[in-house]
Amino acid sequence: FSFYLLQKKLATCTALNQCKFFKTEDLNSIESADITQDKIKIILDLVISKGEEACYKFLKILDKKRFQVFPRPGL
Repeated sequence: FSFYLLQKKLATCTALNQCKFFKTEDLNSIESADITQDKIKIILDLVISKGEEACYKFLKILDKKRFQVFPRPGL
């Protein structure tokens, strides 16, 4: 189960990296966290600190990847 979620999270992370959403320092900060919840908190803090436009872009990426990360039941 956790491997499945890891693979799905990678799709979202790849999309964020492809659009150059985070700087190298940001990625290092995210990678340095040991616990997934801490990584998520760092990501959200970084996105919020980048402003409204960055938040909108982040939400658009999540929307595009939502069915890869959270598949619809029964499909």
